[in-house]
Amino acid sequence: MSKTIFFGTQNTELIEVSIADTEVPDGVSIRLIAFGTDLPIISNLPMEVFVDTVNPAYGMVAEDCSDELTLVATRDGNAIGQISASFEVMGSSQTNLDLWVSGVFVADGERKYGIATALGEAMTRAAENWRRHVAQTQGRNWLGEVGVSGDANPGSGGEAVVNGMEGLAAALSDEAYSDCPVLNTEAPSQ
Repeated sequence: MSKTIFFGTQNTELIEVSIADTEVPDGVSIRLIAFGTDLPIISNLPMEVFVDTVNPAYGMVAEDCSDELTLVATRDGNAIGQISASFEVMGSSQTNLDLWVSGVFVADGERKYGIATALGEAMTRAAENWRRHVAQTQGRNWLGEVGVSGDANPGSGGEAVVNGMEGLAAALSDEAYSDCPVLNTEAPSQ
């Protein structure tokens, strides 16, 4: 079986559904990165000295990069944050997906409003929707899970986002299990 590869530009509908299912703070929107435009803006967002250990654009990837995804949060059309992660499909009897968060950042003045949480939720939903899509196209049921991990400093906002993503991934996995007609005869056919 050939390796399943994720491309953001080939999965815009899946990403848009994931974003639409995400609760975002008032006035904030989330979208797929427009790398050429967003990279310089995100790179120049203000950072607190000694709080942020890397450039705000750390982990950002182009929209057509394989097996990676960057989502951008905007307010009034201006980029104010980003989350970047890689996807790796694993498993032969079940479809599991490893979601590695390589970067999450929100501008200084926009922190503590739930923006990073919303970015994490949208990314987790995109990963779960991709996992289910892969399972369905390979003739498998929806059993499996998204395992979330990332490179975040202990006690940081990034660690809190990754932990929240882990909880949501577990809930979405439970939902997939409940929706699986093989195990739950009352579930609708996939």
